[in-house]
Amino acid sequence: MGNTQFAVDWEQRVDFARLRDERLQKTREGMAKVHLDALLLFKPVNIRYSTGAKGVESYWDLSECAFVPLQGPPTVYLSAGIGLQVPWFDGHLRAARNLHGEGAEGDEINRQFVSEISALMGSGKDRRLGVDILNVSLYKHLEEAGFEVLAAGPALTYARALKTPDEIALLKVAAAMNDAGLYACRQMIRPGAREYDVSASLIETVRKLGADWYIRGVVCSGEHTSPQYKTVGGTDRIIQPNDLVLIDAAHAYMSYWSDVARVFICEDRPTPIQREVYKWCHEALMAGLEKVKPGNTTADVVICWKDMQRRAPVSFVGVGHGIGTTLHEIPIVHEPSLAAPTVFAPGMVIALEVYASRDRQGVRLEDNLIITEEGHEVISKFPYEEAFL
Repeated sequence: MGNTQFAVDWEQRVDFARLRDERLQKTREGMAKVHLDALLLFKPVNIRYSTGAKGVESYWDLSECAFVPLQGPPTVYLSAGIGLQVPWFDGHLRAARNLHGEGAEGDEINRQFVSEISALMGSGKDRRLGVDILNVSLYKHLEEAGFEVLAAGPALTYARALKTPDEIALLKVAAAMNDAGLYACRQMIRPGAREYDVSASLIETVRKLGADWYIRGVVCSGEHTSPQYKTVGGTDRIIQPNDLVLIDAAHAYMSYWSDVARVFICEDRPTPIQREVYKWCHEALMAGLEKVKPGNTTADVVICWKDMQRRAPVSFVGVGHGIGTTLHEIPIVHEPSLAAPTVFAPGMVIALEVYASRDRQGVRLEDNLIITEEGHEVISKFPYEEAFL
C-alpha cells in the first residue's frame, strides 16, 4: 500500500473495517496475556485504538469512555452528536456523562455509571478490570461493585507492539506528511522569520494534509539549540544568518504518529563547529540505524552509541521509541535497555533520534523506520543537509 489517503474502487488500500477488527483482537490478546477480564478506557487514543470510536477527544474531566470485555461487543460512551455513523457498534453506543464525581450529585452519577458497567460485565463473571485513568469516586464505586481495579497499560502495550499492514500503511502516510511539513519549514527559514513562523508553516502544511489535532512540533534556533529549547511551537526569537534551526516535527494522521527531526541553517554558510556537530550527529544516527534489525536488541543500539561517544569530540545522546497510535511505545531504546533489552521484531515501527551539541550549537536528527524480515525500511524521506556533510 502506497502513501495514499483516499478510498477508491480500483485498488485495494487501507481496509478500515479490518484495521478495527485486528486492533480489537490485539487488545484482547493483550488483556488475556495479563489476565484482565475487561478494560474501562478514558484516554481518547485508547478508546480509538480498541474500538474505532472518535469522540471529542478531551479528558480533562472523565466523560467519554469505552468498556471492552474479553468476550462480546465493546460499549462506547460518546458525547452528543458524535459517532452517528458507526454501525459496528450495533446498539452499543451510549451517551457520555460527566464523571468528575465531585459532590453528592457527582458521586451518585458515578455510582449509576458503575452499575451500568457491572451489568455489561454480567453476573458471575471474573472482575479483573484494567483502567487507564481514574478518580477517587469511580475507584470507590468500582471496588464496591466487586471489581479488582488494575492498570490497563500492560495489555495495551502488548497490543501495540507489532503493527498490522493497515497500521503500517497509515504510518507511511503520516511520515510522508511530515516530509511535506519539513519542506515548508525549510522554505520559511530566512532572516527576520521567527520560530513561531516556522512552526506555523509546519502546522498549516500537515493540517491541510489531514493531520489529527495533535501536532507537537518543536522549533528552536541559534542559541536555543544548545541547550535545546523544547518549547512546542517555538518562541518569538528572530532567526538571523548562520543560525541553526532545529525542528522536531510530530503529528498524527488517523491517530498514527510520525516523529522526525531535521536541522537547517539560515543562509547555508555553516561554521566548522556547526559542521562537526552535524557530522557526528548524522554518523551516530546512521550507526544506530544499522543495529536495528530482527534478532538484535535495544541494548545493541545503546552499546554502539556508548562506544562512539568515547571518541566523539562533541556531546551526544541517542534514544528511540516505538510509534503508532501513541507517540511513545515499545521498543524503547535508552540506557535501561542495557539491563532489560527488547528484541527487535518484524512489524515494530520506531523513531530513532540523536541529539549532539558543542558550545551553543545543537543538532537533532531523527528518522522513522519499520523493522522488516530483512532489516528495516526508513519511511521518513526528507534528506539531510548536504551543506553540512
